[in-house]
Amino acid sequence: MPKSVKITIAVVSIVSVVFFSILGFIIFGFAGTATVYTLLGKEPDTVQSHVEKSMPKYNDHEVYFFGAMDGYEYIEYYFDEDLSPAEFDKSEYFKRVTEKDIEEINKYVDEFENGIEVTYDDFLLGDDIKKVYSFNKSMVDTDDYFYTFNIDNFRCYTLFYFDSERKTAFELRAKT
Repeated sequence: MPKSVKITIAVVSIVSVVFFSILGFIIFGFAGTATVYTLLGKEPDTVQSHVEKSMPKYNDHEVYFFGAMDGYEYIEYYFDEDLSPAEFDKSEYFKRVTEKDIEEINKYVDEFENGIEVTYDDFLLGDDIKKVYSFNKSMVDTDDYFYTFNIDNFRCYTLFYFDSERKTAFELRAKT
């Protein structure tokens, strides 16, 4: 076999091994982290997990996401119809919406809505969030509660919003 063919085979082999090693590390690293937390019966210690724990007990929730390390997450939390919105006063994170807060909340919603425009159904790691997204800026009023978290001017952010009329909390999250 000529020397140039051996070199070509060696280079293709090395590139293939490196590519699949990196791909495997990304896939198993992502899945491995989730698996370790699941096996230990723990959740990752994040701002989002603390805020979620501070909410009144919810009956159910639905999670939609797009992306792995970077991406968008949309969660709806459903509460009993007899839940008093004042239960959110007990949370150390949530605060009642004031007229002054509405503009800030709308900035988060606008950022999120612009971001989910890139989501689509046939992506391996995620959902087309636009199809299930039911949050609407018109429901923002002073009877509701919210919490925001923002890093580096909307590079990574979260809006938790409890709508007292629908008895539903929403989490709009971007991590880029």
